[in-house]
Amino acid sequence: MILISIPESNVKDFMKKLLKETLFDNFEINGVEIISFTKFEISGKLYEDNERKNCTWRELRPYIFNIIKGTQKPKIIKIIFSLPKEYLAKIHPNGASFYINMLFENDQICFTTGSSEKNFSLDKTVASNWDNYVKNFFNKNNILFDNIN
Repeated sequence: MILISIPESNVKDFMKKLLKETLFDNFEINGVEIISFTKFEISGKLYEDNERKNCTWRELRPYIFNIIKGTQKPKIIKIIFSLPKEYLAKIHPNGASFYINMLFENDQICFTTGSSEKNFSLDKTVASNWDNYVKNFFNKNNILFDNIN
């Protein structure tokens, strides 16, 4: 698990990429919480028979954008992104799930990564591979960040 933050000078650019561009569109959503004048909670769960259990960011992004847009910016935005199952083995064959948790609060954005394994192991390669993937994803997409740990 790593903790990374977006420098304050790049928050606006990141929010544009998140809300108006397709950068995160293939990630599935395990939950969204937005606090502005009220609290909005979105589970991300699909209620149709589907191979996927969760919506993608592509499907939710327009709704999230409509909640956020306006004259007053939200106090808090929390989003739990997860890597779709078809990509898990590309990160590590023992990977069961991979997450990126985003928190926007007090004009700051930070991320934590998380992973789980199919089979218990003391080896930290699964988590390390995921952490490196996330950092490379951010670098490749010109998202400036500070690695906190």
